[in-house]
Amino acid sequence: MRNFRIIWAAVAAMGVAAMAATLAGCAQNEPANLPDNGERIEVKLTAEIAGEAVATPANPQTRLSADGNSWSGGEGVGVSVFDENATLADNVLYTVASNGTMTADSEPAYYPQSGEVDIVAYYPYAQGGSISVNLAYAQTDVLYAKVTGKAKSQTPVALQFEHVLSKITLNVKAGAGMTTGNISGIASNTVSFRGMPSSATFAKDVGELGSETVGAFSPTKAATPASGYQATFTSLLIPQVGTAGRSVTFSVLGPAYVWAIPDATAFEAGKHYVFNVTVNETEVTVDGITIASWEDGGDVGAGSGNAELITYAVGDVYPNPLLGPAIGVVYEVDGTGQHGKVVDFYRAERAWGPFIEIGASSRDDGLVNMAAIKNYIINNGGDYSLFPAFEWANGRNDAAHVYASGQKGVYYIPAIDELMVLFNVWKSGLFDGELTAALGLQGVIIYPGRQLSSTEVQGTHSYAKYEGYDFPWDEEMDQIKELSAAVQLIMAF
Repeated sequence: MRNFRIIWAAVAAMGVAAMAATLAGCAQNEPANLPDNGERIEVKLTAEIAGEAVATPANPQTRLSADGNSWSGGEGVGVSVFDENATLADNVLYTVASNGTMTADSEPAYYPQSGEVDIVAYYPYAQGGSISVNLAYAQTDVLYAKVTGKAKSQTPVALQFEHVLSKITLNVKAGAGMTTGNISGIASNTVSFRGMPSSATFAKDVGELGSETVGAFSPTKAATPASGYQATFTSLLIPQVGTAGRSVTFSVLGPAYVWAIPDATAFEAGKHYVFNVTVNETEVTVDGITIASWEDGGDVGAGSGNAELITYAVGDVYPNPLLGPAIGVVYEVDGTGQHGKVVDFYRAERAWGPFIEIGASSRDDGLVNMAAIKNYIINNGGDYSLFPAFEWANGRNDAAHVYASGQKGVYYIPAIDELMVLFNVWKSGLFDGELTAALGLQGVIIYPGRQLSSTEVQGTHSYAKYEGYDFPWDEEMDQIKELSAAVQLIMAF
């Protein structure tokens, strides 16, 4: 019995020694953010917004309050915490309550045993190292906050989120020759910002925008306009220095107006730019421009300007370069210069179709003939390839387009009288040079030879225009439908 007790005592002593060694090892491997008293202290956070943020109901990922000065509750914010030796939290998702309290959705960050921490936070939350900003796709505000040198404390750290983007507002009212209904009916997609950055990449770790690309984008229309105005449009802007070529364009009852943003005007992060716009029948005035700080709403600048009503003359490229890339040259205009017809830059060699009379008999409206051809195709098996010229023209539009007289912005094969007008203007030399200059290496597209119209003569023939040295240029002729000829499209605007 005595020997047993001695052995047991030895084993017990060995166990105590092993346990002591184990505890010593644990103490040596304790994480760096364990305070001296053995209790970890969480890095507690609260979120505040500097000024107002843009809330867009059309984009549910933006959940800031309607006035933009507070959190609605439930917003996702990304947080990273660093000390001088390590990353203590890397892009941890925190949820913000309506009172600004932030709660980690997973393991939160803790203070290190000694030293200070730096904290970086951003909104909206995203995986990866950057956020894609695309104003043409979504109007979502981007916020960023950074604090440095925070020592261990039970007191929450207040993160002051700043706006990464700029904001612009257009307040629009009716002037001479316009009704309030004209203005309140302006759709947001008829207002466009051009010649300025439309997309960029936001680096979350350093809080900077980069990789900017220029494009067009439209604002959001407010459900309730500003007092004294019939429409209010708001958009975020990617901050930018003053440069040439930027504009705001919008259409009212068809005509387009362009306001060229002054070259010296810069758009700064965290600033709100308000433009008061009056639309008259013949011009648009932009005045009372206020540049306010989101932080305090104080005025820091003002100005005025005018928007140019876009009009066209024969020989102008269409549309105006401020409105987008050119698609053709104007060959016919009305007395206002706001409406007319354009000849397409491109042509094709195609046959009219089979020896079938389908009722495309209009001499002066190619859209009526296009409707007759499409209806025939739909009602007889849907084989567009039977009508190669129409198939090519239809492919330049939305494939599901339904043609009707009076439509604008639609490519179509001209009727014979429309084709004759086009040739008469071209032969007069009013836009031949412009057409050549616009096409560059493609050269002049109206050329000697047969040009198809969309007008039928009978089942076997269609009208065409023949241009050659041995044939009068102001006459029409018949063209066998199954033979290929040049197809030149036009468009009304």
